[in-house]
Amino acid sequence: MGSRQPLPAPRDQRVRTATRRLRRRVPRPLPRARGQRCALHGAGGPAMRQALLAVVLLLPQGNRRADPFAPARLRATVSFLASDEMRGRGTGSPEGKMAAEWIAERFEKIGLEPANNGSFFHEFRFGGKECRNVAGILRAPPPAREFVVVGAHHDHLGGIGKTIYPGVDDNASGVAGVLALAEHFAARKKGLKRHMVFVSYDAEEKGLIGSKRFVGHGVIAIDKTVFMLVFDLIGGVFLPGQEQRVYALGSEHSKAVRAVLEQHRKAEALEAIPLGTYLIEPVGPAFARSDYSAYRAKHVPYLFMTAATPWYYHTPFDRPERLDYEKASRTLGIARAILADIVTSTKPLDFVAKPAGEVQDARDLVRMIESVLERQKELRISERRAGTLRAHVERLAKLTATDELGGRGKRACQMAIMDLLRVARSYRPPGWKR
Repeated sequence: MGSRQPLPAPRDQRVRTATRRLRRRVPRPLPRARGQRCALHGAGGPAMRQALLAVVLLLPQGNRRADPFAPARLRATVSFLASDEMRGRGTGSPEGKMAAEWIAERFEKIGLEPANNGSFFHEFRFGGKECRNVAGILRAPPPAREFVVVGAHHDHLGGIGKTIYPGVDDNASGVAGVLALAEHFAARKKGLKRHMVFVSYDAEEKGLIGSKRFVGHGVIAIDKTVFMLVFDLIGGVFLPGQEQRVYALGSEHSKAVRAVLEQHRKAEALEAIPLGTYLIEPVGPAFARSDYSAYRAKHVPYLFMTAATPWYYHTPFDRPERLDYEKASRTLGIARAILADIVTSTKPLDFVAKPAGEVQDARDLVRMIESVLERQKELRISERRAGTLRAHVERLAKLTATDELGGRGKRACQMAIMDLLRVARSYRPPGWKR
């Protein structure tokens, strides 16, 4: 980076207020080792970097080997990214850029290398706005040449009028997971046999734009990328009865990835249920639901880990108190085990472009629907909708007697998922008030 420039004047009152509040949290200048060089191209100079590192100082100090997956640490990260100063981290907004700069500071502090020609930022324009992906590399010892990508998106809906959409579960929770895993593996990099790339994408809410540009611009050589793990909404509860379940989509494309998932999916007093990605793509792969899409298109094996979309999804009520941080921590424990197997091995991972539908998807959906029907009164499900769910159970039960799901079987599973999503959207917890 060239000579450091003074902090530019904030462009509006919101950023001025946010910057003042952040600066107050920094008691003294942050130390930097002699000769150490900051790689945050365009970060706005030392004053901005000090402000953005403030929340790092608020995280547990003392023991540098403190558990990065501790619920309190996850909550600290999530609460900062969803704070009033961040105003929902809208795509291309000043607050979105502030979030990106803070994530880059965390990457640098953890010890990652800049992934994009000496910068942690991969910048692109969308909708007339400057957007930023953030990426850092944890290099494995020679002769490693392959990459494993761990990602989540940091943008959310921002504000609409006077209403702010904080975006805690979607997707500050995923970013917290990426940062925790980066810290964990940075302390163990000598055992790696594959490089690890940690990415926070921008403009996901606008159509997965950040991840598409990241892959399309070749920031990391896609032909050397062997696996991708993405997080989106990992701290919530889809519906009552699903508290100990998360979902891992994508292993239908790789027998090797499925084998690793099966080994670890119940390792944390939590069940990671393998599901086919087609279940959440009723219109087809062109309308994918998260940042795995660009990697799948390049035939990169992947897993998409999520607790699904609860009632507060894309509402102003996606706030820090909604999340189960213990669940998020256990979800990351499963992800950590899966990644450890893959990054400490050079075993090839296969990819099946058009996998057959799996009967197990129907069985898992039957179990999920039956759990929901047991709570019909609690969930305030009308008798009409309950009848629709019972009809799904009957149809899916017939499918479980087959060897694999054909086109009609897949469609039946998709319709069942759509009705479960409708139940989740209409649910409100006891005592909830607007």
